[in-house]
Amino acid sequence: MTDDKTLFGVSDGLLPGRVVRLGKPVDWASILKASQDRERREKEKRDSSSSISDLKSSQTSIPSIKPKSKKANTVIEESSSPTDGETETGKQRTAARENSSSSPSATSSEKLKQLLAEPTLNTEAVRKLAWAGLESEMRSPVWKVLLGYVPTNLARRNDTLRRKRREYQEAVNQHYDPYLDTKEQSVVTNSSTYNRIGNEEDVTFRQISVDIPRTCPGQALFHIPEVQQALKRILYVWATRHPASGYVQGMNDLVTPFLFVFLSEYASVKDDLSLLKATDLSVFDNADEALSNAEADSYWCLTALLNDIQDYYTFSQPGIQRRVHFLRELVARVDGNLCTHLEDEGLDFLQFAFRWMNCLLMRELPFHLIVRVWDTYLAETDGFATFHVYVCAALLVTFSEELQDMDFQDLVMFLQNLPTESWTNREIDVILSQAYMWRTIFGAAPSHLQQAFQASY
Repeated sequence: MTDDKTLFGVSDGLLPGRVVRLGKPVDWASILKASQDRERREKEKRDSSSSISDLKSSQTSIPSIKPKSKKANTVIEESSSPTDGETETGKQRTAARENSSSSPSATSSEKLKQLLAEPTLNTEAVRKLAWAGLESEMRSPVWKVLLGYVPTNLARRNDTLRRKRREYQEAVNQHYDPYLDTKEQSVVTNSSTYNRIGNEEDVTFRQISVDIPRTCPGQALFHIPEVQQALKRILYVWATRHPASGYVQGMNDLVTPFLFVFLSEYASVKDDLSLLKATDLSVFDNADEALSNAEADSYWCLTALLNDIQDYYTFSQPGIQRRVHFLRELVARVDGNLCTHLEDEGLDFLQFAFRWMNCLLMRELPFHLIVRVWDTYLAETDGFATFHVYVCAALLVTFSEELQDMDFQDLVMFLQNLPTESWTNREIDVILSQAYMWRTIFGAAPSHLQQAFQASY
């Protein structure tokens, strides 16, 4: 990822109290040049202080990544420089990205294999390599580690997998009655009684049963009957064991990346797009075992994900509302003209961004790119809860010029059907890079924007 590798540690190059005005788009290249040059000098001269003039004299050539809008005129306030700990983290991440490209390299995969084979896994080293994207064959073991599903201790890893899979099967036996499927068929055939009969568990099961056929409509893999049954069991057992939120529409989308990645471990086809087109289980070695293991692993990893964002799905979904508010504040700072235009047209951020949060952009990006984005989210310790908001901002600002020429009706239509079908990893890398840049600028700054985000919790 040649465009990304310069972004870590960008806050090191920011000067306390300096204001960057966006009458024209921010010259991110200058900021990034200053950052990299300062890091290099600090390493060479630990005891020397860097001067402003030195920062301006950087000769390093760095590609510019900037908002697409030519109309932004907002102000970004930069406050104090990061702490020593933050600076060190930035340096570590910079080093990680210097070995990455726009797609995962064989070298990165070999390093990951070596790390996974160590007696005690270095999780931070795995995070660095995963940030830039993973090869398909590495996703399953790496995701399980980064989600805390399996331990860092190599000797305990297989035993943990067997135990957790057994526990899931016990939960299915306890909570999932196969009779529910038979009962559901009789209920669905009589639609007039759909909303009137049954207890709360029946209502949950019926809603899941309605949502499953709508899940990932363009991906044949998720319309294989056995795969749909696995999805149904995962969601129903989770809802039964988490009554505070229960099942909420959108959760059906969130489980699919896990099931896809964990099934791919057993697939005879190694190309992601080909696997998504599979119409039966013949593409898997030992199909019954593959589906059983992938189902259990997906349940536990979905649980780990939802634990971080459970306030998205409790009554009135306060977590989503807070993050949509933060998204609006962020866009107002990085592209004020866009924010003003949306509001002048009467478009509230909740009208389009609610789904962006609720489904984590699953319906805005092609499925194979969502899996790539999740590599980065899992590499970030707060990827789904916080970093995702910055990604949403970067995605929105990417279309700033087009959006500012639209009226309310066109805005709604466009934002509900973003033109991302032809996107590749290249576009995603740029979005993630810009999101990281903004998170670095605003994340540690005691500014109005950061205070607004903290106040939302």
